[in-house]
Amino acid sequence: IRWTKTAGSVSDRFQDSSVFNETLHIAKIQRHQGGRYYCKAENGLGSPAIKSIRVDVYCEFISDVSSKCPAEKSRF
Repeated sequence: IRWTKTAGSVSDRFQDSSVFNETLHIAKIQRHQGGRYYCKAENGLGSPAIKSIRVDVYCEFISDVSSKCPAEKSRF
């Protein structure tokens, strides 16, 4: 069984990925790792089986910047 992404092999592109049986595991996935992934299984008999999935990575925006208004100054 071999997993590939649209461009290149998954194992070549991502250091934190592993394949166990038919399962692809990407640790600490990031937004740029989303996309179409292909799983190809072959045993030398007949045509290989190829399936694809689309991985969407949703990220939560976290900001540590306080939204404080500047102090209002009075002019006399």
